[in-house]
Amino acid sequence: MRKQNIDLLYDLVKEEYKSKPFNFNAVYKALIKDIKLSKKEQETEIGSLYTDLLQDKRFVYIGDKQWMLREDLTLEEMKKYENALYGFEELRDETATKTKKIDLASDEEEIEEEKQIDEEEDEENNGSASNQKYSDEDKEEE
Repeated sequence: MRKQNIDLLYDLVKEEYKSKPFNFNAVYKALIKDIKLSKKEQETEIGSLYTDLLQDKRFVYIGDKQWMLREDLTLEEMKKYENALYGFEELRDETATKTKKIDLASDEEEIEEEKQIDEEEDEENNGSASNQKYSDEDKEEE
């Protein structure tokens, strides 16, 4: 059974780059020499292979057109590249700020609602107290 081109790419990187970053174009040129593709096949294969590279968990993009094998990176390096590429730290900070603003806004709304309820209750109590006062005066007149 013939190996998939992504597997051939993996083998080539593992053999030639030995834990070093690699550029896709350079590796692709070396690969097409090995598998002897026609010009027409090369044009279609480069897109397919790059798509496979993006989806294959064995490869990690580390920025500046450079890739590495996941197995050659430590967990700390993975987190560093992940944060740098996707801005996770900034995203976490931004989300935390938004959450704090929402919490503060919710607190202010609750305070306003409570004040309004208190004012309504005061009005009701004052109204019933003044009604009580009038009813007491009416009783005295009788």
